[in-house]
Amino acid sequence: MMTSDLLEQRIERLERSNDLLERQNQRLARTVRLLQRGGLIVALLAAVPLIIGGARRPEELKVVEAERFTMRSEDGKGRAELMMTPDGYPALFFIDENQKVRLALDLKRDGRPVLSMRDKEQKHRILMSASETTSSISLSHATNRSGIGLAVNSEVPILTFVDGTGKPDLRLDIDPKIGPLILFEGDKDRSMSISLPPE
Repeated sequence: MMTSDLLEQRIERLERSNDLLERQNQRLARTVRLLQRGGLIVALLAAVPLIIGGARRPEELKVVEAERFTMRSEDGKGRAELMMTPDGYPALFFIDENQKVRLALDLKRDGRPVLSMRDKEQKHRILMSASETTSSISLSHATNRSGIGLAVNSEVPILTFVDGTGKPDLRLDIDPKIGPLILFEGDKDRSMSISLPPE
């Protein structure tokens, strides 16, 4: 049988152990609370850039900067390009399935915008441009150099018919002094002009 002294000693040891465990438990609880607070602080600090970035994101998406944009078809071929030309001017190209430019819109060195529609052989079939003083459009034949051109400058409109060799054959314009004018500009032997007097 256990004597009362031994029992007392055992109870005393158990109380000391219990006190020690309670102190360790309190320290552990404090540590957990600190970690929780610290974790919350760390989480908030980590979230700050996301919160700020999330607030700015719509504004940032309003501006996209690049030197070239390419739209590709499902097979990976470029079908449209917005880019800066080697001269440093913007250009937009639409490309067919054979990788030929069929429609181009670009800005020339002198600031003149030019719209070009091309056939599969890359010949300009329709060409439009506008400068400070002149706007023009030309239509070209597919297999030869014939076509029609219309230009309006600061003084008069001019309509020109071009033959299959690329030479102007007939020109209609309006002379400010004498009125409408028809010019047959073929060979020297048959060159002539007809003016229609103003009313």
